[in-house]
Amino acid sequence: MKSRITITITPELLQYVDRAARRTRRSRSKVIEALIEGAHDPSDEGELRRKASEFFGHTNSQQEHEQEDWLKMSLETFGSDR
Repeated sequence: MKSRITITITPELLQYVDRAARRTRRSRSKVIEALIEGAHDPSDEGELRRKASEFFGHTNSQQEHEQEDWLKMSLETFGSDR
């Protein structure tokens, strides 16, 4: 069962929806529904979470090398107390 809603969008977006509706011979509702369904892919959510976790949770080898280089330079510049 579908629900009825009212939305407020810019004139440019309305023109886009109208053009898409004419081109596809569908109603505005069907066009907007298709756009939302296309933008919301549940399988993408898991992939995005995985990529974000990977990006923020782990450093890549280039970052690790840069961190090692900074550590070496710091030890050479400031010495080591150990």
